[in-house]
Amino acid sequence: MAGENAMNMLDAALEWASQGRPVFPCGPDKTPLTSHGFKDASIDPDAIREMWSRYPDAMIGMPTGKASGVVVLDFDLDEDKGINAVPVFTELRAAGMIPEGTYTAATPRGGFHVHLEAAEEEIRNAAGYDGRRGFDIRGEGGYVIVPPSISTRGVYAAEDAEAKPESMPAELVSFLTTPRAKPKSTTSLSQIAEGNRNDSVFRRASALRGKGLEAEELLGAISAFNDTKCSPPLGEVEVQGIVRRVALEYPPNDVPSTQATLAEAWNPIPIGEIDAGEAGDPVWGELVVKGGITLFSAREKIGKTTLCCMLIKEAGKEGDGELLGQAVKQARVLVVSEESTLTWQRRRQDEGLPDNLLVIASPSFMPDDLASWRETCDWVAELAVEYSIDLVVFDTWAAFAPVESENDNAHVHRAAQSFRRISEAGAAVLVFHHMAKGGGTRGGTALPAAADTVIEMRKPKTSVEDGEESEDDGVRIFDCRGRFDPPSRLVGAWNGYTYRLEVGKTAKHIKVSHRQDAIRETIHRCGAPVPLKGIREAWPKGEDGPQCPGDRTLRRDLKDLVRSGELMTAGGSGGANDPYWYAVPPALGLME
Repeated sequence: MAGENAMNMLDAALEWASQGRPVFPCGPDKTPLTSHGFKDASIDPDAIREMWSRYPDAMIGMPTGKASGVVVLDFDLDEDKGINAVPVFTELRAAGMIPEGTYTAATPRGGFHVHLEAAEEEIRNAAGYDGRRGFDIRGEGGYVIVPPSISTRGVYAAEDAEAKPESMPAELVSFLTTPRAKPKSTTSLSQIAEGNRNDSVFRRASALRGKGLEAEELLGAISAFNDTKCSPPLGEVEVQGIVRRVALEYPPNDVPSTQATLAEAWNPIPIGEIDAGEAGDPVWGELVVKGGITLFSAREKIGKTTLCCMLIKEAGKEGDGELLGQAVKQARVLVVSEESTLTWQRRRQDEGLPDNLLVIASPSFMPDDLASWRETCDWVAELAVEYSIDLVVFDTWAAFAPVESENDNAHVHRAAQSFRRISEAGAAVLVFHHMAKGGGTRGGTALPAAADTVIEMRKPKTSVEDGEESEDDGVRIFDCRGRFDPPSRLVGAWNGYTYRLEVGKTAKHIKVSHRQDAIRETIHRCGAPVPLKGIREAWPKGEDGPQCPGDRTLRRDLKDLVRSGELMTAGGSGGANDPYWYAVPPALGLME
């Protein structure tokens, strides 16, 4: 039976060649079996016999476009994947774009290939053309499997073996060559520049292969991705090499990732073959790294979103940025936020957020179970690949996590592991969460345990001065721990536009230092000696930075500043009815 099938395949391959259609052998999963894929296609009978002598059961591949003079319209039908492009065929036929009687072949899953003579205009490969899922174009740089090939899924069969490809109607040529409307996006996000193209194309190909695309489909999809996303596009031969590598090394996965078999999920890998890709490449020092998950916890309303905006701004700079003394690499950022588009529009204006930012704001679909949460993370991973995202931010965990109780460690652990789907796509993941009232990350231990790095942001312990708690002076402590050896503690102070790293000082010393700096600056702005009451009246209202302290603390600070020579008294005896007047010594005057 195998010999009879081999004879039929060879005879059929020779028949296709006799019509001027070059052929080459493909495996049962449509993967080319020759070194250069469809570049090895030939109409030479001796070359064809030699190829099929090495691969006697091979399917017959035919290059499309100029090589064969044929363009193929592929209409997929796959009930398992929810794909049905038959209505697209009906629509095009009704519009006069598909001529009657042209050569048509049924494909194993119920779809069909419509063969047409190539036009003078170049028709390129496309997957899901014009936003129509399952409608693919096999043109320049592509190939198809032709009858009577037999795949693992079934047989390719001609509807009429005597039919020939008809000429492409002018309406169809126009439809396939007129630029289609593309989703609105910023240039910086939609274009992949030199230096990132090869890696981005490989990641995209691997992701699509994992979703079940076979070699033929993969080449069409990746060619389209390369043409539209890479600037300038990679060469055709390089794209074919990437696709061939992916198709040969990674089998297609028809099982949804949430239903992977035990053998697939628990398959041991020799340690020498483990490839973490870009894992460990820094985005924000050792705090946020590609391939890693960082959990950032803080109490409400103490500035975690502000810090997030600072990080985004630093990542949008042409060169490396800096935040809290840690280098910030130039990066493309995707934020998944519970806040509305209006909030982010205002934040973009107020904070000056750069164009390297992509936002999914208050999405209408919210995962409510583990399966939909995994699907969501898979989708975000795909976006990370498509847009070459370096950092994905979730703000906050509580808004998106499909868990009824944050203290259910088993459930939280399973949900948190879905972030790995994104980190394994090569992006860093930064998850914002709330702290418990007594300190530490809110909920059980499973969420911090699932992260590679944990950062806890808090205010210093408050002190009671003049019978009242001191005002917020912008000082923040960042306690860090994790697998990438982050600094154990950072102390920063908000100076009105960013967090400044304070080195070698305790939080208490920083609070006093910032308060006294503000006192000196307020007195300097007055332009003349001023008493304590005047300092309080001149203190900036509604601005970021330390708040004016109570009278007792203010007197103590003024006394310390006079003793140190940073201030001077310029009148008054210090009595109740004759208070001291204070000024900045001329030699220490502050710059405007």
